[in-house]
Amino acid sequence: MKRLLCCLFAIAGLVAVVPRAAAQAKETRIGIVTLQMKAPYFIAMVRALEAEAAKRPSVKVMVADGGGDVAKVSSDIEDLLAEGVDGLIMNISPLEALPGPMAAIKKAGKPVVLVNRKLKGGEYDAWVGVDNYVTGTGVGESIVKHMARARC
Repeated sequence: MKRLLCCLFAIAGLVAVVPRAAAQAKETRIGIVTLQMKAPYFIAMVRALEAEAAKRPSVKVMVADGGGDVAKVSSDIEDLLAEGVDGLIMNISPLEALPGPMAAIKKAGKPVVLVNRKLKGGEYDAWVGVDNYVTGTGVGESIVKHMARARC
């Protein structure tokens, strides 16, 4: 359920940051870029985004699966920009390996919502995900607390 909510927040976040000119256009085109859609989590995320977009006749999503190849992800981003997407939702890694496509997105003035993984050394408009450091720290503190109780 949390994953579905993250996906829904991602699409809502992107729609919120799409420029007004695109919002006034007849159709809003959103590119969804994944590194690979092999795991059930990523497949479910993309399907949830597609289902949410299907509820809005003026929103069209275009999905690009990198198939685990960072070079293909780069090409997919360039293709989506060439097709005139109004914004991108991306769940890709390693983001630090994509300076060219990220610069092209910035130059095109398109908003980017990152899902799950934060960008290292670049710009994006929104991020939806879990801070793994904070989560791990909380889990560690909980373990210490419960172990201390068990010793008493």
